Amino acid sequence: SRASSKPGVSSLVIGSVVRVIGMNDPKDKPVRDAKDVLPPKKPDGKPGAKEGPAKESPSSESPAKSGPTPDEDDDKNTVGTGVVIIDNGTILTNLHVVLGARRVKVEFADGLVADADVIGTQPEHDLAVLRARKIPDDLKAATMRSTEDLRPGDRVTAVGFPFGIGPSVSNGVVSGLKREFRSPQGRRL
Repeated sequence: SRASSKPGVSSLVIGSVVRVIGMNDPKDKPVRDAKDVLPPKKPDGKPGAKEGPAKESPSSESPAKSGPTPDEDDDKNTVGTGVVIIDNGTILTNLHVVLGARRVKVEFADGLVADADVIGTQPEHDLAVLRARKIPDDLKAATMRSTEDLRPGDRVTAVGFPFGIGPSVSNGVVSGLKREFRSPQGRRL
């Protein structure tokens, strides 16, 4: 094991990585697809103003300073990774993490937990955009770049919450691009 004083890639983005929790409280309306989470369109086809949060619940106004409590049914919740892409609390995550969830929470690197609204989806790429209702004072967005020049064999670092554990950091090599796997049930993975 070699120590280095040079900051690693993970230290540059770890503060922008969040845990995303799709909650399933029966009293809230589930997120099924883009029409459930996007503002209605005006007659000219452009997005209209939102009347309010897509999924509102009575307890959504008071975010806690800790993660999900033990009494929350973890078997019904989904957990994934998100990354802050704009420092106003805009977060990019996978749609499958929030799809069907009745409420969405995010946990920031400093431990702050806040409710979030789904403000956009791109089902064909399994992407969802969230907006946290409360954010840390020192929130920084990750630096984004194009992956246009990414090639098999390039070294990459992954930072996230696999299986809800983390944050974890893994280094690896791109093994392939533009591949898709379908489960025996026909689900795209």
